[in-house]
Amino acid sequence: MQTQFYTTTVIMPTPVIYCAITIVTGLAFMTILGPEELLMEFIVSGLPIYTIRLPGPRLYVVNSPSLISAVQRHVRTLSFSPFLARAASNLIAASKPGVEILSQDEENGFITRFHHFNHVSLSPGHNLDTVKRKAWKIMASLPACGSVNSPRRVRMYEWISNEVMMATTEAIYGSQNPFRKPAVRTAWSKYYSGMTHLMTGVMPSITARQSIHGREALVQAFAQYYGEGGLEDTEASPYIKDQYECFSQGGLKDPDIARTGSAFSIALLSNIMPATFWTLYHIFSDPAILQDCRKEISAALQRDDSENYSLDLASVELSCPILVSTYTEALRHHSTGISVRQALDDQLIGEYTLKKGAIVMIPAGTQHFNPSIWGETVNEFDHLRFLGTKGRLRSFGGGLTLCPGRHFATSTILGFAASSILNFDMQPWSGRWVTPIVKNSSMSNSINQPDVDIDVELRCRTGQTWRPTFSGTKRTIQVASEDANDPNAVFYNQTPRD
Repeated sequence: MQTQFYTTTVIMPTPVIYCAITIVTGLAFMTILGPEELLMEFIVSGLPIYTIRLPGPRLYVVNSPSLISAVQRHVRTLSFSPFLARAASNLIAASKPGVEILSQDEENGFITRFHHFNHVSLSPGHNLDTVKRKAWKIMASLPACGSVNSPRRVRMYEWISNEVMMATTEAIYGSQNPFRKPAVRTAWSKYYSGMTHLMTGVMPSITARQSIHGREALVQAFAQYYGEGGLEDTEASPYIKDQYECFSQGGLKDPDIARTGSAFSIALLSNIMPATFWTLYHIFSDPAILQDCRKEISAALQRDDSENYSLDLASVELSCPILVSTYTEALRHHSTGISVRQALDDQLIGEYTLKKGAIVMIPAGTQHFNPSIWGETVNEFDHLRFLGTKGRLRSFGGGLTLCPGRHFATSTILGFAASSILNFDMQPWSGRWVTPIVKNSSMSNSINQPDVDIDVELRCRTGQTWRPTFSGTKRTIQVASEDANDPNAVFYNQTPRD
C-alpha cells in the first residue's frame, strides 16, 4: 500500500486517498499494518497534522505537541465518548439498557462520573496504598529462591506475565480472586487476543470467535465473584468495592456489571504485563544497566539492629532514579498507543479545521521518537535519559483519557523489577540476547508485545535475604506529561542530560 498525506488547512480539509480496499473504521486500518510499520507511516511525514482519507471516515493524525494540547482541551467537540459507546456494544456486549448507560456523555452522565471515580480512587492516598502494599508483598515473595529449583528454565514473557497478573489481581480482588483458576486466566487470554476484531465489529462471530468464547467464560467468572461474596471479603481492595457501587449507582444491573468488570480486567492487565517484560529485558540484557540498577537498589536496603534487611517500596520509588529512568525509557521505546477522538462538530485547532465526523488520532510514537524532543540519540536506548529530562511521554495517554491507574502500574513494575534484580541472575538459554520482533503485536495495546518468547535461565542469587515493607506513598513519579504540573510529583534532576 502507498500512503498519501495531505496537510489539513483552515480553508478546507484535504481530499484524501489511502488505498483501494474497503476499510470500515480507523481501527481496521490499524490492523493492516504492524505497529512498527504504522509508526513509520506516522513519523515519515514530519507534518504537525495531516489527513488520511479512507473509504470510510476521514482520519486526522496529530503530531505537534501544541496541537495535541489543543485537541485535549476541546473535550466536548473532539470526544472519546463515541468509542466508549462502541466498546459497550461490541467489546463488552452489554444489554441495550447497559449500552445506553455506559454511553451517557452529558455533564453528569455515567462516563463523567466513572472517569471522576477512577481518578479520585487511584490517586495517591489510602486506597492506592492498600493495593500497592499488597502487590508489593506478593511480588517480593513470589520469586522466593528457597521454594524453587535453581537454576531453572522459563519462558521470560510468560513467566513475567503470570507473576504480574497474579500479584495485581490478588491485590485488587482479594482471596476470592477469579484469576486463581487457570481456566479464568485462559479465558482472559482468549478475550484479550481478539480485542481489535471485537471493536471493529466486522463479522466478530468469524474473526473473533475464540475471543467471544473467552469473554463469556470470563463474564461468568466475574458474575460468580460478585454473586458469591467476593466483595465482602476483607482482602478485597477498597477500589473494587467502590467500583461495584459506582456501577450499581449508575444504573447497571448485575449481568452488565459482570461484563463491565470483565472488560476492566483487560485494562488492568493488558499493558502492565508487557511493560514489565520490556523493563526487565532492557535491564538484564545489558550488564551496565543491570549493574547500575542493582547497585542502586542494594543501597536502598535497610538494616535493623538484628542484621535483618528490608526494602521499602517507597524507597524504590524515591531513591532509585536510575531504575525509574530505565523503566521510563522502556515505555518510550515500546509504547504504541494511539489516542483517538471523534469530531462531533467542526473544530478549529490552531490554524486547522477538523471536520465533523472525522476521527482524530494522536500516536504516542511520534512524540517518543521525535528528534527535536529527544535529540540525536532518539533511536538509542539510554537508561539515564530521564535523569534531568522532562520529556513528553504519552505511554499513559493524555487529557481526558489519561490513564488513572498509571501510579499503581508504575509501582507494580518498579517493585517487580527491584525484587527480580535482588533475587535473580538471568541469562538467555541460547547464550545471546536477541531483541524480540513485534510485527504481530496487538494494536489494541498501548505497549507492544514480543512475537516470540525468550527462553532464559533463572538462577537464584545467594547471600542476602530481605523482607518487603511499605511506608506509604510520599510523592508520585512523573510518568506522563500531565504529571509535570503536579507539585507532589517526583522529578529526578541528578546528572542533567541535554
